[in-house]
Amino acid sequence: MPHVLSKDGTSIFFNVYGHDRNAHGSPTPRALLIMGFAASHITWAPQLAGLLSEGCLVCLDNRGVGASDAPQHPSAYSTTLMAEDCMAVLEALGWDSVHVVGHSMGAMVAAKLAAAWPHATASLTLISGTGGGWQAIPLSFRSLWLGLQLWMASSVAKRAALDVKFHYSPRTLKQKDARADVSRHELLLEEYLAAASQGDGSQPAHGMTGQLQAVWRHSLSKKECRAIRGAGMPCLVIHGRDDIVAAPRHGAKLARRLRAPFLLLDGAHFVFREQATVVNGVLQNLLQGASFVQAAAASAPGSQTHVPTAALVAELEAWRVQQGRGPKERHAGVSSVASSADSLLHPRHVSSAQACVALL
Repeated sequence: MPHVLSKDGTSIFFNVYGHDRNAHGSPTPRALLIMGFAASHITWAPQLAGLLSEGCLVCLDNRGVGASDAPQHPSAYSTTLMAEDCMAVLEALGWDSVHVVGHSMGAMVAAKLAAAWPHATASLTLISGTGGGWQAIPLSFRSLWLGLQLWMASSVAKRAALDVKFHYSPRTLKQKDARADVSRHELLLEEYLAAASQGDGSQPAHGMTGQLQAVWRHSLSKKECRAIRGAGMPCLVIHGRDDIVAAPRHGAKLARRLRAPFLLLDGAHFVFREQATVVNGVLQNLLQGASFVQAAAASAPGSQTHVPTAALVAELEAWRVQQGRGPKERHAGVSSVASSADSLLHPRHVSSAQACVALL
């Protein structure tokens, strides 16, 4: 398994998917996907499946989780150190420019990376991100109640059931899967339990504590925001309107600070999985160097940051036709929460880990 040593000697696991050259021998777009708190790179499976044909993707396990080292002392964890881990991976690959995508804690790391190495950041996409500190603490009644139940859970199955409720919207969990006569809640539970039984993305207690410390201490300074804005890179903030882990208002504030478009989709904290069709379409567009996200934001009446979803998807469909891809049959959660069949993995046929391996 590929590993690289970060500046402080921490061993970081990473994996590369796709090809760095197309059939004509030209370089393909490159993207770095940074996962959030307590999750391994396997969680990006819907993006790996959806973006593999677009270019070359690298995913890593953050320090403290999965196949990467988990330093014992909390001082070995910060979003700055994790950004340095990412740079160590990019340097090992010899990549001098990359599209950076981060989710939750990974969005914090992605912002730190873009601020410190703007020359290496071709674009920046922050999903379910906040400013850290109190903004990263779930304070709604639903989140506090689920958190208490999670803390008291006495089995893996009970923890999995609560974890699913934390990360996905109630509407999505109630939906029937298009290829099975069961709810998505049941399918996701099966996926979580399969991953737990295989040991995928395991995290020691000190790794979880360290990552919590990193999230709590995270902040993005005015200087760092200016560095990102000044670099002129395409920047986008995506959030789920039903997110109870990272409140949407914090995502909107982050977008304002970066003067970036803010895309609010139906979904919760794992909106990149609930709305994989839309999120993948946006990322495909960024990888190909198009800019319909910025155009849609500029046309938003009375707002400098909020992207009207209908306008965004109309632009996306037009772009797909122009590229000869043909329009999608439908997009998950554009005017309703109805999801397309490929927006979530189907664990009855393949687990997250197997899906990633199958892409190699």
